[in-house]
Amino acid sequence: MPKITRRNFVNGSLMALGSTLLPSFGQRAMAALDPSYYPPSLTGLRGSHPGSNDAAHSRAWGQRSDWGPVQNHREVFDLVIVGAGLSGLAAARFYQQQHGADKKILILDNHDDFGGHAKRNEHDIDGRRLIGYGGSQTLVEPLHASPVIKALFEDIGVDLARFDTAFDQDFYKRHNLGAVTYFNAETYGQDTLVKHPFCNYYNYIEGLPGAQVSDAAAVAQTPLSDTGKQQLLRVLKGGLHKLPVPETERETYSQTHAYFDYLKNTLGVTDPQVLHMARNSGLDWSNSGTELLTIAEAKACGALGFAPVPVYDENNPYIYHFPDGNAGVARALVKKLIPQVAAGDTAEALVTARFDYSQL
Repeated sequence: MPKITRRNFVNGSLMALGSTLLPSFGQRAMAALDPSYYPPSLTGLRGSHPGSNDAAHSRAWGQRSDWGPVQNHREVFDLVIVGAGLSGLAAARFYQQQHGADKKILILDNHDDFGGHAKRNEHDIDGRRLIGYGGSQTLVEPLHASPVIKALFEDIGVDLARFDTAFDQDFYKRHNLGAVTYFNAETYGQDTLVKHPFCNYYNYIEGLPGAQVSDAAAVAQTPLSDTGKQQLLRVLKGGLHKLPVPETERETYSQTHAYFDYLKNTLGVTDPQVLHMARNSGLDWSNSGTELLTIAEAKACGALGFAPVPVYDENNPYIYHFPDGNAGVARALVKKLIPQVAAGDTAEALVTARFDYSQL
């Protein structure tokens, strides 16, 4: 019986690196893995799936302390890494670079795929393969990255210059598309489309034009009540200069006072529909309703009432994401660690490659 197999980990993943790939990972161990097993193609909500957190919950919530007898597998590794996310995979590669590719490295993870938050979605729909990201999407300002990270990108075949042409930056302009706001009848009384974003979300979509009409014209087109329109325009004309403190105290005040208190108490917003707009205006960055944010946090998220500012400078446009998001980076790392896992020598070539999970 093999000493350690993937099936020792409930719905988990285990990767063995080294020139021999650990003899104990023989054909018997790999035979236990269904050839059709391919996590990127699994459906449903693919986050912390059932089984991935059972042990932790048993310890934290059930106060479990008896985990059964300890088994000594008598295997020796040069390095054991807990977590097969980008950091764990990068750590393994750095160790290989410093100590040699013949070293035995064991990477343990409680999920059924590598990459951590960098998940890949891959599905065949009527014979057509669709690839998308199920987690982290973008390399954040990679041109400003440290020399260590830039060297890692080069090592695993991530060509940052390729994104300049791979991402169609003129797509929205070419098709006359722009940032808009849709008011649905269920919430606002009638279905209305206004060519104004009312917040900063379009800065996260490279090449998407912003407001196509003025603030005043946009407000006039909304299905809000007269009071709501007056209050919305008041919010759009607001800003830190409206805070009831001297300019020297604005920064501290904005970091310690709630955004919704600013809307209600400073700007006098009472209209529930305007507050509803404000509540959802920072979701693209904050992932939460803005009633949970300070003024400073809401401003940083481009929430309603703060002038939009570019999220990235001109030298770091928002284009650095693979079709499968940062899973493209994770796959390039795994390919470097276990060359036989897939065909392709660059991250771009690996985009369409199918990984052999029996090699992990």
